[in-house]
Amino acid sequence: MRDARITKLESKATFPADVVKLFIDAAITAQFKRFIPSEFGVNTREARGTKFGQFVAPKIANVDYLIELSNEYSWFSWTGIGLKNGFLGFDPQITNLAFIGKYVAASLAKPEATASKLLTIACFTITQNEVKRSIEEEIGSELTVANVKTSDLEKIGQQKLANNDPSAFIEYLSQYVFSDSAGQAVTENTAVTVLGLQEESLRETVRAAIAATQ
Repeated sequence: MRDARITKLESKATFPADVVKLFIDAAITAQFKRFIPSEFGVNTREARGTKFGQFVAPKIANVDYLIELSNEYSWFSWTGIGLKNGFLGFDPQITNLAFIGKYVAASLAKPEATASKLLTIACFTITQNEVKRSIEEEIGSELTVANVKTSDLEKIGQQKLANNDPSAFIEYLSQYVFSDSAGQAVTENTAVTVLGLQEESLRETVRAAIAATQ
């Protein structure tokens, strides 16, 4: 019996649920004890039934299938890793995706605590204003800020969908994350409380991102 199967698939090419289902079925056949789906974004368990949920419906279906299998096979479990990216809305977008491997390894090191759960991971718990201030301090100049209403973003997204423009995902994601009473603030950073990791340094991440663009 093998330990774990991890998927990190690019959504444009391999997002359909039936494609990922093949990987899941193969993992069951090979008797992998743990399957880590290609989540690495918003908590898809919470997105079900929302306007944004249509864009992650395949991921929702995949986790539903994993839950079904974990109930069927006592030796099988799954772990979803949902990343809270505090840099959404900045250009160029800054992420700490390089740390996904560390979070995955940490979750596998604590198999019982992370079995059949979706963990909410945040590199750091910050506000957009904190990100803006950190970037400005690094580059020595002020950023241009464009204030937008999430209702306007939704309208743009609707227009894009009508034109079969897949980039509508961005508007709907922003609307989902930033709308009033969205409830998307991190209430528990399981990177710290469950995995025992420390939050990353915002300043070091910003500095590295700026250096990468030069």
